[in-house]
This record gives sequence, C-alpha cells and structure tokens, in this order.
Amino acid sequence: MTLQFQTDREGDVASLSIALEPEVALIRRMPEPATRTRAFLEPLIGLYRRCGISFRIDLDAQTD
Repeated sequence: MTLQFQTDREGDVASLSIALEPEVALIRRMPEPATRTRAFLEPLIGLYRRCGISFRIDLDAQTD
C-alpha cells in the first residue's frame, strides 16, 4: 500500500493520498468541531506502534 502526504507551507499535513486501486483516491475531510478540542485530543497523545512502524501523536500550539 502506498501512502502520500501533502504538506502546507508550514510543513503540516494538509492531505493524504492512498492507492486503493489502480487509481489514487484523495481524501479530504475536516473533523467535527467537538473532536478538535484539546479535551478530546489530549487522551490520544502518546507513542504508537502499528505494523512495525512507531509514531507519536502530539498536539501543536494551535489546538484550542
């Protein structure tokens, strides 16, 4: 599976493309406002490991 991240001028991920079939699907979606609050997001912060890949979820200074 091929993943491609597109970033904005600040280097933040703006979109993600995933090759699902011979064509590439571009997925763009804004989350519901309630799921963008600091109270909702803070419990998700941490180190994760999936399919042998480690990654960290954190908040930036812009999160309300």
